[in-house]
Amino acid sequence: MIIAAKQAGVFTLFVALVLAFGLGAINQARGEGLPLEIACSQWRPYAFKENSKISGPAYEIVKQVMQRAQLDFTYKIKPWPRVYNNGLSKTNYMIGCLGRTQAREKLFHWIGPVTQGIDIYFYKLKSNPIEINSIAQARQYKIATERDSYRQEFLLAQGFDESNIFPVSTNEQGISMLKLKRYPLYLISERRLQVLSKTKGIDPSIFEKALYGFSVKDYLAIGLNSSSQLVRKVTDAYQQLQAEGKIVLPK
Repeated sequence: MIIAAKQAGVFTLFVALVLAFGLGAINQARGEGLPLEIACSQWRPYAFKENSKISGPAYEIVKQVMQRAQLDFTYKIKPWPRVYNNGLSKTNYMIGCLGRTQAREKLFHWIGPVTQGIDIYFYKLKSNPIEINSIAQARQYKIATERDSYRQEFLLAQGFDESNIFPVSTNEQGISMLKLKRYPLYLISERRLQVLSKTKGIDPSIFEKALYGFSVKDYLAIGLNSSSQLVRKVTDAYQQLQAEGKIVLPK
């Protein structure tokens, strides 16, 4: 009887462990049980951290989607190279601000856009007399842009010599260096240049567009190392909100 009771106790413990492991695996596969990590760089005015609070219309879209999907999440502002590389390598890791380009198309699951689309320009100091009328002419100059960004991808795809490309950690740093004439050109959108210049205490009127570069739309995306259940759940939530007219994309 004692042996039978012990065997029954061991069996009960075994079943409990199996069930616990199974439920844990299901929760992990579904992306539930632990807060999802969502990240973006300091992306004024779309998603940014100020006074320990994250704000911006792109952030609000992501928050809506997660609430509709009933998923706990943390949204963090980190340097862009870290955000992008984590998106490529981590499991169930989401990027709240990923530009959708041909080079990235097969590297992520694309949930839905968080902007209407952004035009990217080559900017220079207004006092700089250089004139650029084509990409071919732009290749002759040194140019800076954010490291591991779609702007850097664009330059490489357009045949810019790597020795003429200067990746910077943040756009704030890049704008400051453009002002100091460290290089003649910087690749960025008009709205971000305006907002970041004012944030840095720089008069944005000292800069001007030298040449149009390209257009891009930023998305909420998730790495390929993620469960199909999670991807489906978040995609369904986005599409429901979109169908209800509750996704308002900023310009």
